[in-house]
Amino acid sequence: MRVRNGVHLQQYSTNINQIPDSLLLRQEAQSLAGQPVAIDKLIPNPMVSPNPSIGNGATQSPMIVAGQLDRPVPQYTGLSLGGYGCCGSNLQFRCRLP
Repeated sequence: MRVRNGVHLQQYSTNINQIPDSLLLRQEAQSLAGQPVAIDKLIPNPMVSPNPSIGNGATQSPMIVAGQLDRPVPQYTGLSLGGYGCCGSNLQFRCRLP
């Protein structure tokens, strides 16, 4: 008999600014159909900063990849929860030997 638990595994850096899976699936379907993938298209940046010394990469460039605007917080190129995460891990094994 073997029992294995590993429900609350730690995550040290969780990206919380990802393009939603539903949108990625639609883009995959476009690609498989031979159509251009919309999230890869360069478009004029609606968030461009009038002052180039203010902001980050997403707000400094006059052109931006369209998929950046589909992120929950598009003004940031990456947004992660740092640290040791919320949960610990408890992994147990039990073996019965003959």
